[in-house]
Amino acid sequence: MADTSNLHIAVVGGGPGGYAAAFLAADLGMKVTLIDPETNPGGVCLYRGCIPSKALLHVAKLIGESRHAANWGIEYADPKIDVARLRSWKEGVVKKLTSGLGILSKQRSVEYIQGRAALENSTTLRISKTESTRSKRSWFRSDASPTPKSPAWKTPASPSAPAVSSKSTGNSKPTTR
Repeated sequence: MADTSNLHIAVVGGGPGGYAAAFLAADLGMKVTLIDPETNPGGVCLYRGCIPSKALLHVAKLIGESRHAANWGIEYADPKIDVARLRSWKEGVVKKLTSGLGILSKQRSVEYIQGRAALENSTTLRISKTESTRSKRSWFRSDASPTPKSPAWKTPASPSAPAVSSKSTGNSKPTTR
């Protein structure tokens, strides 16, 4: 396996693809920075999409099953829905899952930056932190390039992974502007 200890990777986006890529890179020995606007990794799926929807669908299914139980001789009164409590429960589910991903990031030594990232040019990634921190970071990487002829990284999960490489000259550390 290629020596990955000198590589520094920036992953933009903390959704399921982003945090999985960051965790794999960290497991392979790379220094990893994960950038996302949310407090913890999770992306739209965990914060606003799949998980909140499934939590609320579970409640809807429970109400539907209680109504269907009348066919078996079990009847319930119509439900009283406390929207504020239901919303609080759903947000608790989301917080539990996303904070778990935050803990996994720390355990894998993945640096997590809450902010937005944009490519400024082919060698610079501009990271704008959230309003509360009001600082900017730039990531300079002039020596990174995908090279299809380089040896492949082999992982236990994927013994024939695609070839990816980066020459490192020590220019890969984030700098504050």
